[in-house]
Amino acid sequence: RPLFANIATMNASQAVRTVAFHPNGEAFVVGSNSRVLRICSAELLHANGEFDPNVPPPEPRVFFFRERHHRGSIYCANWNRSGELLATGSNDKSVKLLRFDNNDFIPAGSVQDFNFHDGTVRDVTFDTDHSSFLISGGGGDCAINIIDCGSEQLLTSLKGHSAHVLALYSWGYQKLISGSTDGVVCMWDINSGKCAKTFKLSDSPVKQGITSLCVNHSNNLAAMGREDGVCVLYDIKADKILHTFHPHNEDCRSLRFSPDSRYLLSASYDGTLILTDMNGYENSYPSFVVGQHADKALKVSWHPEQYAFVSSSADGEASLWKLLTV
Repeated sequence: RPLFANIATMNASQAVRTVAFHPNGEAFVVGSNSRVLRICSAELLHANGEFDPNVPPPEPRVFFFRERHHRGSIYCANWNRSGELLATGSNDKSVKLLRFDNNDFIPAGSVQDFNFHDGTVRDVTFDTDHSSFLISGGGGDCAINIIDCGSEQLLTSLKGHSAHVLALYSWGYQKLISGSTDGVVCMWDINSGKCAKTFKLSDSPVKQGITSLCVNHSNNLAAMGREDGVCVLYDIKADKILHTFHPHNEDCRSLRFSPDSRYLLSASYDGTLILTDMNGYENSYPSFVVGQHADKALKVSWHPEQYAFVSSSADGEASLWKLLTV
């Protein structure tokens, strides 16, 4: 079974809601309730030597630090495919955009503000086909907004959810999947602005909100997490649920496939980070606890190429993890 070591930990004064690896794998962004935005180095992934679990992990080097980046807590952050754009969202209802030159982790130019939401911005992503198209969703009118970062114009608002949009994931050719506390998953065609399909993950009269989702790198399998800790694997092409399992005792707040799609990593309010092996057989997918936080685990993000990831928690930590053995 995989064994991961916590090789670096950044400590914040308040809950760390979001983390995301840069596409080149050399840095990761950290956003917290304290309104501070950091870009931290992942250079410790290259360090050699024995790992000592009895020694507290060091803090990563910080490339960039900005206080009061938002007027409220930083709820979400994401890079575009090239790593030249970084978007953040907040309960101040705004989306902010930073631009970067090449692989320099110091922003170039001023911060751009987009104020098209009337509620908390819960997630941001970029279209995989048009990497300047910024996609954001959240509370208020529960619309999903698509902004052209070149013209700085709102292109369209996708409306199909009746409650807070908590999770967005762009995949394939102008495809988007969204999940909401209304218990509905929507699959969108970004080009047409239409919802191609909606479905629920449970027939129970007790509504279970969708708190996280992602799509594997072959674009044929979606994973979705619910607020009861259940995860659902959905075959996109066959249009059917493949498997339902219960890795967590509380909200499954973040899901991501490893770079080779072999593993599904999940983070939960129960504080655990769990790895599920997608090479299961006979409808069995073994799961392992690979990390633990002292408080709610809120976000995970894989390194783009390695078996390494970063996690964040309400305990005020953003932790960098590296594979020791398989």
